[in-house]
Parts: sequence; structure tokens; C-alpha cells
Amino acid sequence: MSVNSSQKTLGYRDVIYNINSDKIFSSAEGDNYTELDIAAGSSGSSIQLADIYIIACSDETGDLEVSQPAASFIIPTNGILTAVEANVNTASDGADIKVDIKQDSTSLLSTVITIDSEETSSSTSSTPAVISNSNIVNGSKITIDINQVGTTAYGAGLKVTLHITRVS
Repeated sequence: MSVNSSQKTLGYRDVIYNINSDKIFSSAEGDNYTELDIAAGSSGSSIQLADIYIIACSDETGDLEVSQPAASFIIPTNGILTAVEANVNTASDGADIKVDIKQDSTSLLSTVITIDSEETSSSTSSTPAVISNSNIVNGSKITIDINQVGTTAYGAGLKVTLHITRVS
């Protein structure tokens, strides 16, 4: 997917409106909209549309439980999984929280997401998640499995975030 670069270069302060399969509209200066043509395979600059999915895998305050799956949904686009992360409202104690992400029953991770005991985010984990299969297929079933929870305090309020760059 490309944009005709003779029309506009998107900058970090541009706001993109009305994205559809043929055109996007950008506004960097108030109400002055610039129309951008999107054409697959053209010679312009590449535009990569990214989706961020934040999936609630438990209620906000109740103890986490091992659950396979804890959440599931049908993915509405083709894409490349570029990053995964998880966080909780209440940290676990006694053991780490471990979470796997599967597409049609096959894990996308060779090292599952870990939230270390007494931490609330996987971003500080001593064992970072490793994506082993990044190809996301439109219409496939994505499941989030909670494989391990704390032992003294289980943790609560789990959310998992998927960063997916769209491909045609």
C-alpha cells in the first residue's frame, strides 16, 4: 500500500481522517484537508496502517485464574504482529503471570508474555515475550490463554495488547 508522494508527506503531527480502501484525508492545519490517494504497488512513500488491540482478559478487581482461553475474538484484517504486551491492575505475588496468544489454536509466541511477580506490566519483565509466528490472517480466531497466576496474590485486571501492522 503506497501513497502518491507528490501530494503530501505525512508528519508526526498530522491527523488522519476517514480511512477507507481508496483514500485517506489528512489535516495538519486545522480544517484544511488534503486528499491522499492510496494505491497498492505505486512508487510513492509507503503508508502502513497499524491496529492496536487491547483485550480485557478478566474483570478489573477479581482474582486471575488459569484460563484457556481467557478471551477470544475473530481478527478482522491480515497483518504482521509486531509487538505484544500485558498489564494488570493488581500485581501477583509468589509467582509470575504467564500469558500465551494463539491463532487458530497455534501459539504465536515461542516465549510467552510474562508479568513478573510484584510487577504490573510485561514491559519490565526479566523474560521478554518472543513472537515466533507474526503472520496474522483475516478471519482467524485469536485466543488469549492465562497459563499461570500468582500463588500468594493471583493478580487482577489483566489486559493484553497486540500491535498489528496491516497488509493487503
